Amino acid sequence: MNCPAAAALLQSIDSTIVDIDSVSGTNPLIDAYFAKFLAVYVCGIYEEAIENIVVDFVNRNTARQEIVTYMRKHLHKYFRNPNLEKLIELIGGFGNSTWKTDLRQLTSQGLALDSIVNNKNALAHGQMTTSTLSEIKSYYAQSRLVIERMDTLMI
Repeated sequence: MNCPAAAALLQSIDSTIVDIDSVSGTNPLIDAYFAKFLAVYVCGIYEEAIENIVVDFVNRNTARQEIVTYMRKHLHKYFRNPNLEKLIELIGGFGNSTWKTDLRQLTSQGLALDSIVNNKNALAHGQMTTSTLSEIKSYYAQSRLVIERMDTLMI
């Protein structure tokens, strides 16, 4: 990863998964709660990682700190639930159609990202989720590639 802050955030997910793995597997109910926690956690970390990547890009491409500050505040306030379509819309706002095309090609990874976001939203609104801990970890492993690709494209 080219954005150190985003890399550190993704590393925190990896560390959390290691911690969960060290205590999971003995009780299906506890594992179900770990799955719910992990979906919410990953989605939140993705929001922060994407914000950091975009702000890093803006910071590298303008000398005007007002623009960097505006972008950081705007993303922090308005960019939530980072599914693939929202990422394509966000990255497309910079006028580089190649970036949009590149992200659109990550079909299975994009579906995994959407699954993380959909699970988080269902939980946030009191709806039932049935994704297992194993599935959430798999969605993370696949969807992480979308974040990494965005980082590679922009920085």
